[in-house]
Amino acid sequence: MTREEALNILSSEQAVAMGIDHDVTSTNIQRKFARLKHDALGVAISALQEPERKHGSWKLNIKESTTSYECSACKIVTDMRYGFYKFCPHCGAEMDGDTEVQNEDRYLQHE
Repeated sequence: MTREEALNILSSEQAVAMGIDHDVTSTNIQRKFARLKHDALGVAISALQEPERKHGSWKLNIKESTTSYECSACKIVTDMRYGFYKFCPHCGAEMDGDTEVQNEDRYLQHE
């Protein structure tokens, strides 16, 4: 099932719940349950409407005396002098992958 299909199903279920809430023949319990269902479906719909978050990792690139960190999602190099970011400040990708070290052998030869 796609996100779009899920949104359509949840939206139609939310409309049904709203109809029960406004139906004068419904009991108080039915109306209360319909309101709760309507609210819960609203939360689910909001979550599905948000764009999917990117995930990535930092690529640590060691060259001679410089060290740089590149985002694996957007490939932009980020300055880390103020601390290590949990999210890429350029594309918003969550850095939940392992940091990959590039050119490590070259760095070790210069020690």
